[in-house]
Amino acid sequence: MKAQNQCFFGEQALLAFALIAATVLFFSTATVRAEDQFVLPPETATLKSGAGADLTNARCVLCHSVDYISTQPRLSATAWKNVVVKMQAKFGAPITPADIDALVDYLAKNYGASAN
Repeated sequence: MKAQNQCFFGEQALLAFALIAATVLFFSTATVRAEDQFVLPPETATLKSGAGADLTNARCVLCHSVDYISTQPRLSATAWKNVVVKMQAKFGAPITPADIDALVDYLAKNYGASAN
């Protein structure tokens, strides 16, 4: 008789656990509605037009947004060169040695210390 009580108690506990799990699952999925889905905002910045914009788009925006470029402090050409070389050497940006001067020229003219 004692064994039957343990078995009965085990079935009740299992049933209670299953009921609680089903309730939690129901309420956790029932509260997610289509309008609650996270949607990324559209790109808010575009590169300034000019010689080197296409190259910058191809080499830099491949890994990060234009916002990342446009919100940087206004750097000198030397500082932009350091950034470009760092992106190439440390982060593996697909920048060839021939690309460096064109990228630096574009970035310094459009996002540099003397840019408007």
